[in-house]
Amino acid sequence: MVADQVQALWESAQATWPEVNWPLEAYRLHLEDQSPTHPHDLYVAGAAGHRIQPAWSAIDEAYRVMVIRRLERSARADMEAEDLWSEAVARMMRDDPESGTNDQGEPVMHIARYRGLTKLPWHFLAAARTIAIDRHRKRERGPRQVSAEAAVEIEGSRQQDDPALQSSARELADVLSNAVVQAFENLEARHQFLLAAIYRDGLGKADAGEVVGLSPWQTSRELRKAEEQLRLQVQHLVPGEWSSETRAAWDHGWRLCWNQLAPSDPDKGTFSEGAA
Repeated sequence: MVADQVQALWESAQATWPEVNWPLEAYRLHLEDQSPTHPHDLYVAGAAGHRIQPAWSAIDEAYRVMVIRRLERSARADMEAEDLWSEAVARMMRDDPESGTNDQGEPVMHIARYRGLTKLPWHFLAAARTIAIDRHRKRERGPRQVSAEAAVEIEGSRQQDDPALQSSARELADVLSNAVVQAFENLEARHQFLLAAIYRDGLGKADAGEVVGLSPWQTSRELRKAEEQLRLQVQHLVPGEWSSETRAAWDHGWRLCWNQLAPSDPDKGTFSEGAA
């Protein structure tokens, strides 16, 4: 694609997304000599992938309601449509080092893989529907799996004749359980609130974010950060394969978080202990 054509596409895209300021040269590099079917969407998605925050706001404002309405008509939507949108946004926000870095040296986000071959909202819709199908399949498989309690009982019967193995398993379980609590306590108050409100209290992601002054896409971003920080702090304690003991310890750690640490005022960053 010649320089004049690229500049014409860039100027047209800027007129479509005036709140998004992405330099011509960055857009030119992102195009990679391709002729996208939807160059305006490629512009805003590329900017979002390079961590330009107004691009995420623009995507949310332009396409969120459209995608949610279509999800609400989907028979496979086992999750709330709003949550599916949030999950899809979070998936697009994942670091994608293979796609390069932005001007600040930060990994480009996964959305940068979108190449403008379809409309951007349909790209999000496809991701959301994939998430819904995956959740549906997991639910379908669920009843055929051995319950956690039964797994503990089976594993316990195997270990009852080996005191050393029992002691090692209990020690690992205690360490993992305490690590979950410690990792949760180390999170900033806003992240603690989001995790507790969404996963303990069942509040919708958009509603939980609104409490702390976040838009839906910002809530997805902060929730992803919270989950990633927890994973990084705990992953070294999790063995290659989950046993019934490690799974039970993980669950116990979360119950301690929910029972001992409840948000009292997320704006002030304080949490009360002992609240249910």
